[in-house]
Amino acid sequence: MSPEERRSPAGAILALAALFLISPSPLIFLVPLAALLAVSGPGTVREMVWLAAAVGMSLLWLTWSHGIADQVANAMAVLMTGSFIVLSTREQPAFTRASWAVLLAMLAVTGWCAVWGIRWHDIELALTRQWWEISRQLVDSGRLNGGLPTSNTFLDRLADAGRPIAQLFPARLVISGILGLVLASSWHDRIAGRTLGRPAGSFGSFRFADHLVWLLIVAIAVLVIPDIHALQEIADGSAPVDMFLFTLQYWGPVASNLLVICAVLYAVRGAAVASRFVRPRAALVLLSLATIFLLPFTLIGLGTIGLADTWVNFRKWANAGVQ
Repeated sequence: MSPEERRSPAGAILALAALFLISPSPLIFLVPLAALLAVSGPGTVREMVWLAAAVGMSLLWLTWSHGIADQVANAMAVLMTGSFIVLSTREQPAFTRASWAVLLAMLAVTGWCAVWGIRWHDIELALTRQWWEISRQLVDSGRLNGGLPTSNTFLDRLADAGRPIAQLFPARLVISGILGLVLASSWHDRIAGRTLGRPAGSFGSFRFADHLVWLLIVAIAVLVIPDIHALQEIADGSAPVDMFLFTLQYWGPVASNLLVICAVLYAVRGAAVASRFVRPRAALVLLSLATIFLLPFTLIGLGTIGLADTWVNFRKWANAGVQ
């Protein structure tokens, strides 16, 4: 792939838009970008303008944001940025550095919450209330425009989705954190013409360690196997119901978040494989638009391709086709 293709802005803009859709805080991207520009030493007017814009928008968000969830996301942005800057002194791929930085930041945020007495139940409750408020505003707006029924049934069903979405907040932090750091590194390269650490590289070459498949297996096992055994033991009367509830309450959400993280990573890997086969770039844009309208089916297909790429090197065939 040529340097012109690697530096094409279409993919970077699309990835940035996806980040702002899933990220709980824009600081996930703005703080790393500002830090990279500041550490590398802005030497041009363009770099200084971008640095000032990133800092200004970060300050605006800090004055507007409120609530426990926003505080946790903002703290996550700062902590993972510091870890990423330190790790950038090592010659590792951007994704590897971003993954380790996010892991270290998650551990630090967990400790920070424990020190300040912030419980997971409080964060989940705040996110559920926030989702319910947004749902109510959307329904009220639709009623005024005559687009939604006047009954509360739709609102109740929409609000019921709040708690499952709130439970996946750690997965959102991890996924958006990794994506935010990689994009910040890529945009820093575009703006400054240089990078801190190894460059992010092209999307078509994205891959990660094949050993990640074991995390996927563990997540599925935690969700499925303990529940089956617990149900059998409860039916036989040989295990207390409290132990079954304990398993669901504590290990279930952890496995669910881990499963979502692995599923998204494999779907992105599958998209990277597909991008090597889809030509020209206009077809790739059409495929991206189709992904939006057929999201569940496309994610399943891309995830399957990404998982199969663990054992089958599809991109080797693409390179052979190019040659």
